Amino acid sequence: MPSKIVPIVLVIMSAFLFTAMIIIPRFAPSGTSAFEVSFIRFVSASLLLVPFYLIRRHKFSKPALKPWVYISRAMLAVTMLSLSVFAINNAPVVVVQAILMGNGAFTVVLASLLAKERPAKFDLLALLLIIGGGVVTVINEDQSLRAVTISSDQILGVGAAVLAAIAWGGEVLMVRSIAKNDHSLRLVTYVSVLGIVVTFPIAEAYGGLDLSWELFATLSLMGIFAALGQLCSATALARISASEATPYRYSSVLFAVGLGYVVFGEMPSRHEWLGSLIIISGILISTWARFCRPVKNVSST
Repeated sequence: MPSKIVPIVLVIMSAFLFTAMIIIPRFAPSGTSAFEVSFIRFVSASLLLVPFYLIRRHKFSKPALKPWVYISRAMLAVTMLSLSVFAINNAPVVVVQAILMGNGAFTVVLASLLAKERPAKFDLLALLLIIGGGVVTVINEDQSLRAVTISSDQILGVGAAVLAAIAWGGEVLMVRSIAKNDHSLRLVTYVSVLGIVVTFPIAEAYGGLDLSWELFATLSLMGIFAALGQLCSATALARISASEATPYRYSSVLFAVGLGYVVFGEMPSRHEWLGSLIIISGILISTWARFCRPVKNVSST
């Protein structure tokens, strides 16, 4: 299936970009709210996307969808992002990323129930291996889950990560549905602009906005990474199903381990290395089954 190589590469690229986006709030000053971070992320993404949209919009062959579709997508994006930012500010990067990885399970379940996308057996096997690897990555040397050997703030962070994973699973399925009937650039641009409208009043009500150049410069990369990641994801999901994309989105855990070490000096433990290897094995199984498995020829009689 050579035609699926490009969308799978795009899925992996989006996984890296989203992982990089999620860790950036750690560089923000203490006291910066999740909604403030979300607002700046949508502003910076819009500044990047709107000029390209204005240049290319006359070339779009598909008509725009109903406004409520884009508004719903923006609301879901704001919810997922705000919960993720809160989680990453209150729990270790690898723990949060491992929990967020559970969004793939919700994606597969929702795709089966709502979109009637029946996942292949090898995708389910890969999914079980990858989720198992994610669980292993959050186990301490004393055999206890990091998520429960923690402070009250970390408990809230882990809870926010779980809710973000559920929202993310629904978001992927929604993008898959919209991307088949819309252009990726228009979809991502509309969502970014609507995200500003949604987050501004919430951020003001939550504690006000600090739009200093220092804070904007620190968090503006979130918008760039998010915009590029969403373009990659929407383009990929227009070509392959949500179930097919799910195993490759789990590469985000591997990127979280690497970025956690390189950026924050969080040395991976033995369990994190083991969990990463299990995750890689799941991804390789899905890749082998999709591209290398012999195809049975059915002869007609």
